[in-house]
Amino acid sequence: MSGDGISGVDGITRHPTRVSSLVAVCAAVLAIALLGTTSAQRLALGVDVAGIAVLALGGAAWHRGHRVVGGLVALAGVGLSLASVGVVVVRAETVSQRVEIAPGLLGPLLVACGVVPVWKRFSRTFVSLGAAFVVLTVCLSGLVRGAEMLPLLGAFAATVVAWDAGEQAINLGDQLGNEARTWPVEVGHSGATAVYGCVAVAAAVGFHDLDVTGVPLVGLFALFGAAVLLLVGLYN
Repeated sequence: MSGDGISGVDGITRHPTRVSSLVAVCAAVLAIALLGTTSAQRLALGVDVAGIAVLALGGAAWHRGHRVVGGLVALAGVGLSLASVGVVVVRAETVSQRVEIAPGLLGPLLVACGVVPVWKRFSRTFVSLGAAFVVLTVCLSGLVRGAEMLPLLGAFAATVVAWDAGEQAINLGDQLGNEARTWPVEVGHSGATAVYGCVAVAAAVGFHDLDVTGVPLVGLFALFGAAVLLLVGLYN
């Protein structure tokens, strides 16, 4: 973790805001939870979440000036979270169960590293990489297991919420600081993104259920991806 988060001479702490940071990490975890259906995968996700919680505690201690203790606790959290990959590799019964979920376990950790922040200069990079790893798991899950359409689309939508909330946490933190009363804006923005994602998922599922044109799952993801690109365009 780098820097003390103080920018300029105004004394405002320029860390990512707390509410959007929490939403970002929870949405990334939800995306993996929708895909991890076996006991080994769920155990691994539990270890991952525990590691992220320890990382957050260490980050909080670090930013309060307890550098040695905070740094050690944060490193322990990262190590525990990374151990979740080993858990699924060892405990999963088949190769496909290992392959589909292992990359995604890194996603919530990377998002958390972005919003703690572990290295403020690369906060956005961490968040984007975390979202990319979760999307990779969505794709792998569809390929190796042929997961049902709804969990796949739901995980994809949750990933968009995670990325969007992470970006918002960083933006608001840079502009106003994390002590400002920004939670109404954060909740409203993330809520709107989640509603948009749910509508896109419902539209894709409804279109598939019509079974008029026989559009394959790949085609549905293309339509859903177009909706996501529209959201990103509106966001920017």
